[in-house]
Order: sequence, then C-alpha cells, then structure tokens
Amino acid sequence: SESLRDRGQTSAADFERRRIAKKYELGRGDLILRQAREALWNGNVGQVTPALVKSYEAAVDRLGPGAGIAFFDEIVAPVIEFLMIQDQSVEAQRLLERARRTLRVEPDSQLAQEFRSLEARIAANN
Repeated sequence: SESLRDRGQTSAADFERRRIAKKYELGRGDLILRQAREALWNGNVGQVTPALVKSYEAAVDRLGPGAGIAFFDEIVAPVIEFLMIQDQSVEAQRLLERARRTLRVEPDSQLAQEFRSLEARIAANN
C-alpha cells in the first residue's frame, strides 16, 4: 500500500490497507493496531492538528470498545504524551477521558494504573 501511496494513489492505498486489515482481523490485532497508529500519525507529525484529533477519536470509537493495554500503548498513550509536549493539557485530558469511557478498564488493573499515571502527568503539566 505504501508504493501506491508513493505514486499518489492514496485511495487505492487506503483500500488495500483496509483489505489487508480485514483479512487478518480475527487473529491479527497487532497488525490492526499498527495500521491504526500509522494512519493516526500520517501527515500529523510534529503538530497538533484537527486531523490528528479526529483520527484519534475515530480510532478510539472504532477499535477502542472492549480494547485493553495494547490499544492504550499503541494509540492512547502516544497521542496524550504528544499533546502534553505541545502544551495541550486540556485537550490531552479530554481525549484521555474519552478513551477511559471506551476501553475496557478493570479496577486495579495495569490499564487502570496506566490511566492514573497519565492523569497525574497531565495534572503536573498544568
């Protein structure tokens, strides 16, 4: 799909990426997360843009329900940390809360601890 993208055929590249993800969907959650992470940062490196926020929200809505620590590590944490670096703590908190409502966060789990840790870092960043 990257060779298609390099030739300017972005629609075909996106279609190919979705086709591959669907093919391996049942047993390849890691591949799906990696593709979601790549799509999230595609064109958004180095700056907070409405497209980055929209891509994050779409990933949370589409892949987040019932997801666990792998989704948090691949999608949630990098975006929240990037927003904090960019002095966007209010937006970081909003997007973290959205993820908390969507993901499967069991009390006293590693995921719950990771959420608390990021929340503390956001609070300290204010």
